[in-house]
Amino acid sequence: MNQRSEVDNSQNLNLDPKSISFAKRPRLVSLDQLRGLTVASMMVVNFSGGLKAMPEIIKHHNVYESLADWIMPTFMFMVGFSYRLSWLSSIKRIGTAQTVRKFLLRGLMLVGISMFLYAGGDDIKVEKWSELSLESIGKLTATTLKANLWETLAIIGCAQILVLPLIGRSAGLRFLSIIGLLVGHVVISYQFNWNFVHGKPNFLDDLIGLKGQTAWDGGFFGLMSWASLLLGGSLAYDFVMNREFVSKAIPGLIMSGLVIATLGWALSGLSRLYDVPNGDEIAAKSDKLAESPVWPDFSKASGRSINNLMAEPPLVPPPDSNVRKVSYWMMYKKMVSVPFVLFNLGFALIMLGMSILICDVWGFRLNPLERFGQNALAAYCFHHYLEEFQHLFVPKDSPWWWCWLNLVIFMIAIDRVLAWMQKNQIRLSV
Repeated sequence: MNQRSEVDNSQNLNLDPKSISFAKRPRLVSLDQLRGLTVASMMVVNFSGGLKAMPEIIKHHNVYESLADWIMPTFMFMVGFSYRLSWLSSIKRIGTAQTVRKFLLRGLMLVGISMFLYAGGDDIKVEKWSELSLESIGKLTATTLKANLWETLAIIGCAQILVLPLIGRSAGLRFLSIIGLLVGHVVISYQFNWNFVHGKPNFLDDLIGLKGQTAWDGGFFGLMSWASLLLGGSLAYDFVMNREFVSKAIPGLIMSGLVIATLGWALSGLSRLYDVPNGDEIAAKSDKLAESPVWPDFSKASGRSINNLMAEPPLVPPPDSNVRKVSYWMMYKKMVSVPFVLFNLGFALIMLGMSILICDVWGFRLNPLERFGQNALAAYCFHHYLEEFQHLFVPKDSPWWWCWLNLVIFMIAIDRVLAWMQKNQIRLSV
């Protein structure tokens, strides 16, 4: 079936129940549209991140949920949705053994592409021939695994490999696995992982010789959190596709999303237990990282009202570290903390429900989002090189009009390349 006919069929989805066979469900336009929105938004954030004149709300700040922070979790969620779909289809066509090999290879290829794109960074190389030794190779490998590997494609590839034994299992087992992964992340963060990510003293850095080396986006053990989002997407697949008409899944997606997002935000209220007492100048001037960042002092809740224990809502930055120390319980992308995961999992469910309503029920779609969504890997690879080239002419201190003009040119250029690929039926996939 060609793309045009898929789109035409999908516009009738749920409007005439008699016209649709459950066995031959049309392609969900919402999947491409939502995936395209996340990919396009990711590119806007990546292009704007280092430019001082661009709004702070579209940049990553680690300690609270900005407009930049929903993108990667939602994309991981969508990867999980598609992963479950592809797994079940492959099992029927080629059997379990070949399916496992297929997805293992796919994950490794994504890691390889990520390393190809980013291996030119200063941290991922040995400078001199004289420095090439087993020791230097070992340190390079350890540094890569701890921190430098974890760009978007590598996270996706490794998370897919991590959940490979689970993606074909029952919904109940995958749900329990999400809980286990998140609880496990809290436990290891308490034991050593907080210090591991932040370059503080810990046994693992002592073992591998990387004292002081920090990580981002959770580092090696952040995969536990990213994998939870992927499994959440796989559960959403079951919830949506086990219904004869996907419109019936919309209320459940939105309501469950609201509950989970609220839970994530409520848990971020534990960060209020790290407020610096009024007048304590010594504490205010101490390290911005809390002393006991994962296990708070619950006695500090005594005598405080509920309002006084609630965290700021999403998009609102918390106070500086001289007022509140940085802890695990913030919506903390650097750690990929449990509040961050739960809030964004809930938000992704809401986004999926709204996308199904707007795109599959009401029939609305945007061609650029379709192109970004259907050829996401090509868009990601091309944007990396175009961004590096264009930033040669857009210094970090450029005026706002020059930044916005170049951002528009950047996005149009990517879309035109994707349009050409779509016209010639070229799709980059692994």
